[in-house]
Amino acid sequence: MLTESLNKKLCLTIILIGFFYSLINSVLDTLKNDKFFIDYEGVEKHKIIKSDLEHFWSHADLFKKDVEDGKKFLESGGPLERNYLYPKLIAFYFISIGDEIRDSDQKFKLKNFKFGIPIIQSLIFYICLFFFFKKIYKKFDSFVVLVIISFLSIEPSLLQFHSSYWSESLYLSMLLIFFIFFLDLPKKKYKFFLFGIFLGLMFMQRNVSLLLFMPISLYLIIIFKFKAFKPIILLLSGYIIVLGFVGYNNYKKSEIFHFIPDTQRDAHWNYVSHILNSKKLNISIGESEKNKHDEMNKWIVDNNIKLNTRKGIRELGMYKQSYFIESLKGNLFNYFKYHIWKSCQFLILDYTWVKKHYNLDKSIPKYWQQSSFKAGLTYKIIYSFLIYALCLYGFFQMFFLRDFDRKIGFFIILMFLYFVGILGWTGISRYSTTILIFFSIFFGYGVKGLINKTRYMIYGFKN
Repeated sequence: MLTESLNKKLCLTIILIGFFYSLINSVLDTLKNDKFFIDYEGVEKHKIIKSDLEHFWSHADLFKKDVEDGKKFLESGGPLERNYLYPKLIAFYFISIGDEIRDSDQKFKLKNFKFGIPIIQSLIFYICLFFFFKKIYKKFDSFVVLVIISFLSIEPSLLQFHSSYWSESLYLSMLLIFFIFFLDLPKKKYKFFLFGIFLGLMFMQRNVSLLLFMPISLYLIIIFKFKAFKPIILLLSGYIIVLGFVGYNNYKKSEIFHFIPDTQRDAHWNYVSHILNSKKLNISIGESEKNKHDEMNKWIVDNNIKLNTRKGIRELGMYKQSYFIESLKGNLFNYFKYHIWKSCQFLILDYTWVKKHYNLDKSIPKYWQQSSFKAGLTYKIIYSFLIYALCLYGFFQMFFLRDFDRKIGFFIILMFLYFVGILGWTGISRYSTTILIFFSIFFGYGVKGLINKTRYMIYGFKN
């Protein structure tokens, strides 16, 4: 194995390589794709700012204009529909450089130095990774640390998002800080309150963090037992303050206090409820989907729901949530099977996801069946299998080491179960990047264990 000093230098070098690659790619990808195209339905779309990104940038533009028009912060921008934080960060970037998000024709402006956004988020990620390196270097074997840092710096499924315009990179940065906290739990209890505020910021960036306090609380109970009560209360207190702020912010704009985005109430109705009802009622999925929309439209008319108001939109969201719960009753086994199948898709590491999205046209009927969308799927499945196999081997390697390693291994498994449980049903591989932050530890132990096993088989000794 390499000396500890050389390992340390290699770690820092690899961090810099990942950062400069993201830096260069941020500029080159933006220059190449900062343009419009005509989609299948004849609508002009921006190659970068489409799908969820179009929502982020539209809200960023609204928030920016409100701030520049002198509106108060809490009254600026639109109501909470998806992510709270990311559109505001985009808006503040363009305010700081004195440029516009949309041009005079209300089209997304071209050549407005938008590549500064992925450059900044790349810088943030690799700074967080440096602090993560400083923490784990005191905790793990130096070679294991080298593998972990290499994985987090240049693994392509992760790397692609730092030079993109998706919200993943900043959330991954937050997960690194999140993980640092649990690698060395503080003795001073007030830090759990501060961590609760940080957890709230994570929720503001990505809604998937909404229930993250639950596995965290379980872990603290297992570690501290009866002494876990105070840290959990402090953590929840900080977290609730942030949720209260988000809720009050929405109240100022819509006179409705809420902190759960509309899309979280709609999601299962949109993608799952009709599939479950088709099983329950023994009808086709197409007929079930038609019934779903017919029932919704009847409910809107019967209850005089005004969809041009925030109250009406929220009531419709509550209806959709209730509809899904009804479809779930007596159907848990089918939902469980659906969740497992979609989670298998979710866990496929798609290292071409960002590049593919630049040329993706979602207006094409059943675009997911296009050969270009499924290109290289076999290779991605093989790649994913190899990564997860090494991680599984690393988990068993950790299990027979120190008590500290077993505790961290258990924490990682909790995080894995949480993110798969919350996001697995979507089948969207982009979301699985959250798991890789934690699995990097297993991967490090897996690589070292494999090298030691190979050495033993060849030379009769291991390091």
